[in-house]
Amino acid sequence: MQFTSFPIVFQQYRGWSPSISGLAFIGLSVGSVLGLVLLGIDNARYAKKLKAAGGYLAPEERLVGVVIGACLLPAGLFMYVH
Repeated sequence: MQFTSFPIVFQQYRGWSPSISGLAFIGLSVGSVLGLVLLGIDNARYAKKLKAAGGYLAPEERLVGVVIGACLLPAGLFMYVH
């Protein structure tokens, strides 16, 4: 739903031209690539701890990324709305 709202928000409400409003998708691309990189780093950390623990870790070990995402998602949506 957010992808379809980009032209509405940036063209109708903010008055951007269609070509300029398409540049708003660059932020989504950069954020997605950054998220993939951070996910890879976190997964490497998890794999190292898993190997050191002998093959079993508590599921809560994966919560680090969830906590970070839970803080960043509302912040990003707030920036999109305002």
